[in-house]
Amino acid sequence: MWKLGRVWVTPTMRSPNYNCLSFINSFNFSIYYLCEDEVRSLIENEGSFSFECLSTLNINWDPQDTNDENLNASEEASQIHGENTAKMVRAGTEPLLASHFGNL
Repeated sequence: MWKLGRVWVTPTMRSPNYNCLSFINSFNFSIYYLCEDEVRSLIENEGSFSFECLSTLNINWDPQDTNDENLNASEEASQIHGENTAKMVRAGTEPLLASHFGNL
């Protein structure tokens, strides 16, 4: 039995000709965030264009939290921020999972 999101996929849920584990393993969504030095190095080594300025932007994952100084929040506020962040991540990843796996 495998857990995929909030849905449990059991061997009895699949058809005899369907290999559920290989289907789950076929979903490969790698996320890698480059640091500023890596971006600068890639652009300079590739050579197609140059840049005058490269700066980064820190983004708060909680769209409801407008206070960037709120790093030492209370436990209740942390719970709310966690829920908001989970909703945002789900909004971005759920369509990817649904398009690959369908509605389980």
